Parts: sequence; structure tokens; C-alpha cells
Amino acid sequence: MHDKKHEEMMGRAIVRQCRKADLVLLPCWERFPEHWTLLAVDVQAEETRYYDSLQEQHELCGLLANTLQTRLKHDPKGKFQRLPADLPQRRNHCRQSGVDCGFYVAWWLEVGKSHWDSEG
Repeated sequence: MHDKKHEEMMGRAIVRQCRKADLVLLPCWERFPEHWTLLAVDVQAEETRYYDSLQEQHELCGLLANTLQTRLKHDPKGKFQRLPADLPQRRNHCRQSGVDCGFYVAWWLEVGKSHWDSEG
């Protein structure tokens, strides 16, 4: 179980760091079962994308990504206020077999902006 005080502190730190970027890539990890996904935020375009390599959505990763997006949207400095209220539909360009989710998140992090631009 997550400690609420630690979660709040981490949330504030993440928002502070995100204020410095135009493209924010936030890996999301949860256990039971262990899985990695990625929340990508294009601050200038006011758009978010959610990448997940599973056939079925991992509920806890989706909840974490949604929490991160909500935290950004309610940033007191206002940089993210125009982000959508809800987590976008998952983008599943890759399908994992076994435990490949970490590889796919690392790949999405590596290609970052160029991949974002090419998939529209």
C-alpha cells in the first residue's frame, strides 16, 4: 500500500519537474501483476497519450497514470490546465509476450518526440 504522505510529496516533485519540459514522459509501474506503462504529455499541444503493451488494460497502471494526469492538470502554476480531464484511450502499437512491458516503455522513452510526431 502507498503511504499518502510519500505519494503527495512525490506528486509535487513530479509536477515541479514537469513544469520545465514541453514533452513529459512519465513511466507508470504497479504490482499485482507487475507492469509498466507510459503517460506522455505534450504540454504545448495540450495533449496526452497513454501507452500500454497489454491486450487488456492494467487497472492499477491506468489509475496511476490518471492520478498523474490529474495532478498535472491541477498544478497551481497553471501550465497544464488545458490538459484533458480523463486519461486518453490506450495506444497499443506493441503487444507484449511475457514480460516485455519494461522494454516497450524504455523504447517509447528512447524514441520520445520523434515517435510522437510520426503517429499523429
